[in-house]
Amino acid sequence: MIDYTDKSIENRNKIVQANMGLVYDVAKRTSQRWNREDAIGEGMIALVRAAETYDPKCGTMFSTYAVHLIRNAMLMWHRTNANQRKRVQGLAVRTVASDQEHTTNTDEPVDVGQLLARTKLNERQSRVIAYRYGIGCERLTLAETSVLMGLSVARIQQIEMQALGLLRSQIQ
Repeated sequence: MIDYTDKSIENRNKIVQANMGLVYDVAKRTSQRWNREDAIGEGMIALVRAAETYDPKCGTMFSTYAVHLIRNAMLMWHRTNANQRKRVQGLAVRTVASDQEHTTNTDEPVDVGQLLARTKLNERQSRVIAYRYGIGCERLTLAETSVLMGLSVARIQQIEMQALGLLRSQIQ
């Protein structure tokens, strides 16, 4: 029996291990069109947070509380990534349009590879953006990108955020 009032790390780990199925179940139901591996990663972080913040005195079961946090984390992850994809695509169209000194129809194909070559991104940042957004190759997950580049998933996320920040600053 798990004691939900005990806030020790060992007990938190027991709670997380006992409830990992919740993350997979929520991912299976909510991430059919998204990258399931990334959604599961976000769900696991939310499960740990749920184990740390759950108060049994609130009157709900832990699973109900955890599923709520997991689902919200996955939805926020999806919204954030969808917004980043839109920004990268919009950035490509705006930059090419400004280089050509006229408005570019967004239906026309844009060579995003050339766009990345003209930016101030270093090689590693360019590769991460290309892999993550499928520029010149198949779109890869964080896990696939980390294996391919030999870096941790967290480091790939950091590089991606830095690169997107640089791209954003160059269009402003």
